[in-house]
Amino acid sequence: MSISNKNSGYFNRIYTLVILTLEWLIIGFSYQNNDFDTYQLMYNTVNNLGIHTYTGLEIGQRFLYKLGGDFGLTYYQFVGFYTLVAIVILWAGLRKITNNVGLTLTIYFIFPFIYDVTQVRNFFALCLMVFAFHFLLNDGFKRSILPYCSIILLAGLIHSISFFYIIFLLTKIKKIRSIYWITILLALIAAITFKLFNSLSYALIVNKLATYSNADATPFSYKILYAIIFLINILILHFVYQLSLNGKDLKLQNNLLTIYKASILLIICYPVVSINEVFFRIFRDFLILTYAAVTLILSEKSYKLTLEKISVFCFTVFFALVNSYVWLFADGKYNSLVLPIFKYNFIFGR
Repeated sequence: MSISNKNSGYFNRIYTLVILTLEWLIIGFSYQNNDFDTYQLMYNTVNNLGIHTYTGLEIGQRFLYKLGGDFGLTYYQFVGFYTLVAIVILWAGLRKITNNVGLTLTIYFIFPFIYDVTQVRNFFALCLMVFAFHFLLNDGFKRSILPYCSIILLAGLIHSISFFYIIFLLTKIKKIRSIYWITILLALIAAITFKLFNSLSYALIVNKLATYSNADATPFSYKILYAIIFLINILILHFVYQLSLNGKDLKLQNNLLTIYKASILLIICYPVVSINEVFFRIFRDFLILTYAAVTLILSEKSYKLTLEKISVFCFTVFFALVNSYVWLFADGKYNSLVLPIFKYNFIFGR
């Protein structure tokens, strides 16, 4: 290995550590953000009433809350440890998918990291999903399907929406055309049967999906916007996969193809997103895998750095910036969502 490659590797490791630490300090030491009081109330309620008496939360999260209480942690302290574990899990998963974790986390910081600062339970489930996903890049039941399903089950017990990611098992289907047809079929079924979620989800996972499915409908303009975002994400990963075919690294091609297939399968959740935008978090959480795929093809040393790769990377960053503006800054969201995260922070606040 040349000195320049050694220096590059050392810089990447240091940068990754810095961005991981920064994101942990933001998410782990934030208070008085949009959902903080709600989660603190849940934490105190679980520890006062008991894990089985309070049922307004997934059993896995209740168990973690009770564990924190048994160790005598306040909710502030619990969030610090909870998010640290999540950050480590995220790092462990990303390093199996991309060789540039730091750059991936930087784009993720642009969007949708800020949402996860307020929704720490969703963040923990996201981290488990990313860690689980790297098993799909393997072959065989014991090395791939079994660990993936096991970890997604754990994620679902933290946040029930994560059960949706079981559909990524369909990435094992070889032909892209088959993936498209199955996706269309399942999306139609989801659109037709969505109203059944009310009774079905109550029986399976308490009342989380039932609550979401009874919420206000998604505005028509947002339905169009969501459709565009879904399609752009697929196009990005399509181009990334096509770029990988210019080389001879079959493992790299297989990994990018798997992420590309998963982006297609995400269309299955579009009907429910179009009915209730709360489900957009299913897609939002996937974006970090898109970023990982883009940084992988950009940084892979066996592939030349071409104008096409730089263009895809720049477009992906632009895509993240546009999403950040739309979801975090437009319509006064900055004052209600973004500003409190930095204003009310034990490290960065004032």
